[in-house]
Amino acid sequence: AWLNRAATGMTTGGAVGVDGRVALQRGGWSLTGATLDLAGARATGSMSYEANGAGRGRFAASLDATRLNFDELASLSGLVRQPEVTGALVSSDISLRLSARELSIRGIDGKALSIEAALAGDDLKITSLSAADFAGARIEASGSIDNLSTSPSGLITAEIDAGSLAGIVALAEDLAPASPVTLQLMRAADHLVPAQLAARFEARATADGSDADLRISGKAAGAELELAARFAGRTDAWREGDVAASLRLKGPDAAVLARQIGLDIDTEGSLDAGQIEARLNGRPSEGMAMSVLARAGDARVDATGELQFVDGSQPRYATEVKTKVPDLAPIALLWGKVLPVLSGEIGADLTFELVGEGTSLTLDDLKGRFAGVNVAGRLAGNLQPGDASGLRRLTGALDFSALDLRALSELLLGADQWLQPEEGEVWPK
Repeated sequence: AWLNRAATGMTTGGAVGVDGRVALQRGGWSLTGATLDLAGARATGSMSYEANGAGRGRFAASLDATRLNFDELASLSGLVRQPEVTGALVSSDISLRLSARELSIRGIDGKALSIEAALAGDDLKITSLSAADFAGARIEASGSIDNLSTSPSGLITAEIDAGSLAGIVALAEDLAPASPVTLQLMRAADHLVPAQLAARFEARATADGSDADLRISGKAAGAELELAARFAGRTDAWREGDVAASLRLKGPDAAVLARQIGLDIDTEGSLDAGQIEARLNGRPSEGMAMSVLARAGDARVDATGELQFVDGSQPRYATEVKTKVPDLAPIALLWGKVLPVLSGEIGADLTFELVGEGTSLTLDDLKGRFAGVNVAGRLAGNLQPGDASGLRRLTGALDFSALDLRALSELLLGADQWLQPEEGEVWPK
């Protein structure tokens, strides 16, 4: 129980049993011929630790398990959080070889996991990482990267063939629950499968850091996916580096593409075939040129502008947006909004300047046509819900060249409020 001791109290994990030959020496220890039992699962192998007063220590583990339960391993996280253990691991090189015929994570079973990897200082080497079934995903990866956190140099390749990402999501939640990458993966995971993806990261050292290239390509839920990104500089000073990146998604249902990039929309609705293209080019601290194109059938949104990442501040952006949508009703339904139906299709052909920092934004110089009339004005608001209702609010002023009372009444009272099907009339008597 002491392994999970915390300031707020004490928690316990599963029973742990260790049987083997222990050798103790000054500044180190070794456990050989070992058998480890963790909540009924058994592993055999060896572990050792050797301190180095003049440099980094070394921890090595080689284990073969019949069954590996990630949830039970998580119950031992208190051991790693102990200051003495944490300090020893951070200041040590780590070598790991692990194999398991079966595995379990969050109650999801898998099989045939094998890992052989080493982390020496800032150098990572993955001799092999494979899983025949990591809770629904087949994974293969290998390669090595030196100077990982400063000026990377090396090559790592990976392939994934997944019918489910549940296991990967669960592992990400355990390792980095608050990471933006984890949160994005949690939102999009169900809409990315089945997936067949190949990834390649290659970097070479330069006088100013490194030149790095990342490419991911394949299919996700029937959509074509291509990501290409280049970075020149130091990863520990990424805002001062040079970035060139592009993302392309294309598929038979634009609603699926929207879910894949993390938009919180209804999981059942659909749209016509579509594509999403995004590009960035420049230095994050000074402002990168940005362009976004999104299409769904005859509807499209184009945005061009600048995106800036300043240390200590939320991302800043300023873009010119052009949108042309023949009928907003199908798109609004994806957000659970039913638009007025009595006045027919509600189209939009608008342009505006989108300026903001983080979730706070302003739509300046908004003009064009909406529902067949001219409109002009300005809106401002925040993408974060303003209160317990969960609603996002915009304030401002809009001028219309004309006003359709049928559409206005339905906007206020709800769609189809005036229709009386039994009498075949639109307006009540």
